[in-house]
Amino acid sequence: MLALVVLAVLSGSAGVALGWFQKTAAIMRSNDEVTVRDVEADLSRSTSGKPVNILLIGSDRRKGAEADKGRSDTMILVRLDPGTGCMSMLSVPRDLYVTIPGYGQDRVNVAYTVGGPKLTVQMFKELTGLPIHHFMDVNFIGFANIVDYLGGVYIDVDRRYYNPPGTGWAAIDLQPGYQKLTGRQALSFVRFRHDERGDFNRMIRQQVFLHEVERQIKRWQNITKMPAVFKAIARNTISDMSSVGTLLDLANTLLDLNTSRVYQAHLEASTGMVNGMSVIQASPEEIKRAVDDFLDPRQAPMRAQADKIPRNGFTVRVLNGGGSSGLADTVAAQLRDAGYTAVVAGNADSFTYTKSVVYASKGLKKWAQNVAQSVRPATVRQVPRLPGTLPGITVVVGNQFTGVPEDGGRTSNNTLAVQSQILRNTRQDEARWQQLASSTRLKVMMPTVWSTGMAYETVTGYDPTYRNFRSYKIKTSDGQRTAVCVVGKTASGGYWHIQETSWMEPPILSDPNDVRTIKGREYMLFYQNDRLHRVAFKANGCLYWVTNTLRDELSDELMLALATSLQPVL
Repeated sequence: MLALVVLAVLSGSAGVALGWFQKTAAIMRSNDEVTVRDVEADLSRSTSGKPVNILLIGSDRRKGAEADKGRSDTMILVRLDPGTGCMSMLSVPRDLYVTIPGYGQDRVNVAYTVGGPKLTVQMFKELTGLPIHHFMDVNFIGFANIVDYLGGVYIDVDRRYYNPPGTGWAAIDLQPGYQKLTGRQALSFVRFRHDERGDFNRMIRQQVFLHEVERQIKRWQNITKMPAVFKAIARNTISDMSSVGTLLDLANTLLDLNTSRVYQAHLEASTGMVNGMSVIQASPEEIKRAVDDFLDPRQAPMRAQADKIPRNGFTVRVLNGGGSSGLADTVAAQLRDAGYTAVVAGNADSFTYTKSVVYASKGLKKWAQNVAQSVRPATVRQVPRLPGTLPGITVVVGNQFTGVPEDGGRTSNNTLAVQSQILRNTRQDEARWQQLASSTRLKVMMPTVWSTGMAYETVTGYDPTYRNFRSYKIKTSDGQRTAVCVVGKTASGGYWHIQETSWMEPPILSDPNDVRTIKGREYMLFYQNDRLHRVAFKANGCLYWVTNTLRDELSDELMLALATSLQPVL
């Protein structure tokens, strides 16, 4: 994905870049022509204007005298949908126990070791039931080189990551807070797995990294390093995408993406033992939930139209497009229970609808997206309003609909202990905040709400360099900017943090999902799928934000309460 995003942006540069683009596309295929031809037999043909599924593989394969088949610990299926302008990512843990075609049952990463990209594609198709249109296999050295040639990538590091050399684990040494990572640091960050949740958290970190690359790459304009970037991609990537036309189509889709519409899906399940191996075992239902979230991602709640048109201020017409008796009556009743003015409008033009379709007239599209979350899987289409008619929404219910969930279709796909209790007028660990404020010229602010079981992260004896109330500098193209970062933990062990800086326009805060004014202050809201992940605002000539845990363990209400409660340290 890193390679594809970079190629997307550079393809739109000066005409001289097109020659490098063509050469890179050809080399990616010629790096292993035999493998590419073998894999192509298992790939589906993509159609212009339709969603495209690309399997991204990160491996440690080598060429030349040290050549071997290599190993892969990163597999992400990316779906680019030019129709909706959305990008979805589906990750699976490397220890997932699966059936590998023609081989038998084993961990998912064994497919690459015994059969390379071809068997990996076959395995992923069988696991998900989805077509795969293209693949890209990037080795880890290439990943690090590309990041370095780009000048680094800014990441909001959620916690202290530290494994000193000689421990038997891959070395890593990252302090918490927003910062620019080098290629080696970025590789350590996305491959780290030695915490309580192992592969599950690593999958999320990998998706977070790719999302931030997609945000930042459009700002990158160092033309002088363009040839080096192309060479790094070409030397370290194997792909079937040797056609410049194919790459340009995908590049244009990526460039048109709104970065607030990048969604994440993860396959999470239980850990067990098989033949003396520790593996992750997923049920068919767990796999299906992850695939459904990938195809029909849970989106940030839409609220802008609610200020203009109330939920019951329009009519929702419900038609049966799936054929089941009483389907429209059931959906209409459940939508009425949710507060909508819903009426049954009979049968649709046919009973061949699989996914539901929600049609909305102008001005109601955001309400339609809320309705679509209640009749998932569904697509939203805007239609012109006929003269003399009232605005409204029409729902054609498809045969994949299984019922409006009690939470309106926004239940997380994983069991998650959400922390929501709010204790107000609490200045937790104020003395440490005061010490932090005295060490910097920033106008430091601290939260005045708290939640039972939360605590600020503590310094550990094995890592004397860690400062849990951290004051530091962020390197930017315009010099260094002052920053502080304070890390907290939830009752279940997740890490959340507060970031404050004099850098007023960091790339991480581009494309907010929503902007809300509360008590005269404007807050930028960023969602991870349907969960509030980050809240930011500007005040005192500084920028402040609160970031949720990797799994978004803090409720939306608690996230907003923390951010809106920030007050100057006394």
